[in-house]
Amino acid sequence: KPLFMIGHSVGPFQDPQFNQLANYVFGHCDALILRESVSLDMMKRSEIDTTKVEHGVDTAWLVDHQDDSFQASYAVQHWLDVAAKQKTVAITLRELAPFDKRLGTTQAAYEKAFAEVVNRVLDSGYQVLALSTCTGIDSYNKDDRMVALNLRNLVNDPSRYHVVMDELNDLEMGKLLSACELTVGTRLHSAIISMNFGTPAIAINYEHKSAGIMQQLGMPEMAVDIRHLLDGSLGAMVGDTLGQLPAINERLAVAVKAEREKGIGMVKSVLDRVREGK
Repeated sequence: KPLFMIGHSVGPFQDPQFNQLANYVFGHCDALILRESVSLDMMKRSEIDTTKVEHGVDTAWLVDHQDDSFQASYAVQHWLDVAAKQKTVAITLRELAPFDKRLGTTQAAYEKAFAEVVNRVLDSGYQVLALSTCTGIDSYNKDDRMVALNLRNLVNDPSRYHVVMDELNDLEMGKLLSACELTVGTRLHSAIISMNFGTPAIAINYEHKSAGIMQQLGMPEMAVDIRHLLDGSLGAMVGDTLGQLPAINERLAVAVKAEREKGIGMVKSVLDRVREGK
């Protein structure tokens, strides 16, 4: 059967057995369509077979951002009403493990540093909406809402820090993010969904994939290494970004349109090959 790996990041390649398996799979699939080029650089450095690699995009760009049939549920409408009351910055969080050890930090340090960013946003006159792309639905073993609730204990004005506890699909999340001024996302897909729905996003790098996505988008400055969160400099960057939104929004619209068109072409190419049996 044909095997197409679509919209992936791969790596890092740090274990010989893992590399051997990756080398076999990537060399035997019909196509490995990478969503960014940093992964390809890693493959080359680790001498992983790149003969089946093609250039693509993340499939999250294909979530329909103009679905005219969308009807907001009671929960989504509630949060849209909340966002309408005051300018809003969205955030996404996560449990850092197993990346915490490699990053040389702790969950507590990450949460404390993120709370400082939130406090700076609140002091600037915004409210904050904490959303979660990963929850306990379908027995998933991590729930970002719990991290968001932990943060509530560290912010200066909890009345303007809102944790969305509802289970949301990508379209619902996109509609909420579109009502915000900016997203600061630890979860890469929250940043992509946000940008797909017209709201700029700063992606916090704890892996190479976030930097790769923003680099491909032509906005590398919107990917920030996690050390900038931990040393406090991310707060200043968020403030600067909020002050430059008109110019950033203009660049973003052009870049996202191009990514979406690439994604449509990527999927069409795969479907054509499947139909043709090639």
